[in-house]
Amino acid sequence: MSTGPIDYPTNGLVEHFFRHEAGRITATLVRRFGVHRLDDIEDSVQYAFERALGRWPRRGVPDVPAAWLRQVARNRLIDRTRQLRSEALLDLGEESRRDGEVRSSEGEDLLTLLFACANNRLMPRARLILCLKLVCGFSIKEISLRLFMSSANIQKTLERGRQRLRESYLNVVSAGSYPERVRAKLDTVQHVLYLIFNEGYSLGAGETGLRVELCDEAIRLTGLLVQHEVGNLSSTWALLALMHFHAMRLPTRLDADGRFVPLASQDRSQWDPHHRQLAFTCMQEAVRDQEFSRFHGEAAIQVEHALAPSMEDTRWVEIVALYATLERMTSSPMYTLNRAIAQAEATGPQDGLDLLDQALLPKWFRDHHLFQAAVGELYRRLGHNDQAAQYLEQAMMTVPSIAERQYFEAQLKEVRG
Repeated sequence: MSTGPIDYPTNGLVEHFFRHEAGRITATLVRRFGVHRLDDIEDSVQYAFERALGRWPRRGVPDVPAAWLRQVARNRLIDRTRQLRSEALLDLGEESRRDGEVRSSEGEDLLTLLFACANNRLMPRARLILCLKLVCGFSIKEISLRLFMSSANIQKTLERGRQRLRESYLNVVSAGSYPERVRAKLDTVQHVLYLIFNEGYSLGAGETGLRVELCDEAIRLTGLLVQHEVGNLSSTWALLALMHFHAMRLPTRLDADGRFVPLASQDRSQWDPHHRQLAFTCMQEAVRDQEFSRFHGEAAIQVEHALAPSMEDTRWVEIVALYATLERMTSSPMYTLNRAIAQAEATGPQDGLDLLDQALLPKWFRDHHLFQAAVGELYRRLGHNDQAAQYLEQAMMTVPSIAERQYFEAQLKEVRG
């Protein structure tokens, strides 16, 4: 143990370890005690961190904090098992002898829990909530704030998700043997990780702004996935490259006053060089075979942006073609909107508007603030200020984030003169 009282905020340290270790500890205990004990496991993990909050400020931080937390949670669960006289009682001696195995398999345990959360019988938002709670270690309140749902709805969704986990078989991801049902879940796992990253990268409601910690968690988990044979596929590498490309631009997404900064106004010299290098390294792995997933397409678009010294020097024709390919692969109105924006950059704003007029887009999307803002910008560039103002006003009525609303207000002020 470290000697003497610590001289930095212990609450922040415990929160740091909770964010990074809760999922690992939960995954290890699930493997050892079974998914049917999930409620007791979560209670035990929470108990360990509460003990840390009470003990570490007085006695100092353990030399290996993660091991200390894991041991306290495990002992608590064993005590609870004894109290319940469960048949799942584990002998302490056997537990100690297997400590090395536990430590060496934490990565696999975390992946196993991630695959379990990607239950195809759950709605996508439920999968995301389960991952945020069990794998990423976020509290119900934190999830509520990040997903803009009430705590009560988060709790209900978690309860339904936990019940699904109890009813389902927890697939074990182990080297050399991958049941087809595990491989079949890979697409879902990739999608969940994609959602986690996007939740952080997108601007939240009100003053929430960017949630970089969600981006970091998604990158960390995707990094674990590509290191394991079950996820070491070119599509996963493309997903990881895509995350790093977007993370590269995080420092320039908002200005010093917290206002949204569009790509055209971003200072490219401030893009993160570390994420840029990692992105291109991942892309080398992503193109090692003939597979072309949606993540390959989106990452290829980000390659064009990363290589271009400016908006004017960007290869917009190539980007238009990539979005067209993505549209053929996966029907998404966002791909259509982005293709129109790229077309406007390539051949002029009128061509972008014509493309949107001809596209079969659902009404709900035409009412979306992103669509309204894009059309307003295209009209502004054509000098049709009345139409631009009309669309920008509609965008301001539905945009959830203050940062984007302030940007639209500035645009609206410009077109009104």
